[in-house]
Amino acid sequence: MDDGMEAVEEYAEHAGDFRTRVAAGSDALLAQYGYVRDGAVYRVGEEPSHSGAGVALAVFCHHGLGSAWLGHLLNVPIPLAHSIFWLAPSSVSCVLLERCPGGLATCRALSVGALPHLYAAGINTVNSKYERGEPPRPSGLKSNYY
Repeated sequence: MDDGMEAVEEYAEHAGDFRTRVAAGSDALLAQYGYVRDGAVYRVGEEPSHSGAGVALAVFCHHGLGSAWLGHLLNVPIPLAHSIFWLAPSSVSCVLLERCPGGLATCRALSVGALPHLYAAGINTVNSKYERGEPPRPSGLKSNYY
């Protein structure tokens, strides 16, 4: 009888590879802008020349990569990040690399999974099929709050 452990072990191996790729890709990208990962912080090295006071990066990705990357940046174990971050489709997360004394920088989450651009445009977020009807009832994550 299969107790499911083989599938769990296969998933764990795949998830470990994914975490390694996310961390490596993130660190390589930020290193191009002078931020070199050193444990839980970044060392601020020589910045590439650019115009303006700073650099803003825009990255578009799905929930899986988004929550894994946030976990890596914020030093949250990635399996935990997948369970605590909810990134709605088209949501915006903003992370600041804040410089600290001693040539270090740390990541701070300014927003995670925010939808102000939709609200400002008067666009309602899509409700699931279970929320339609009279009276509408929340489902999924929202049902924890309403």
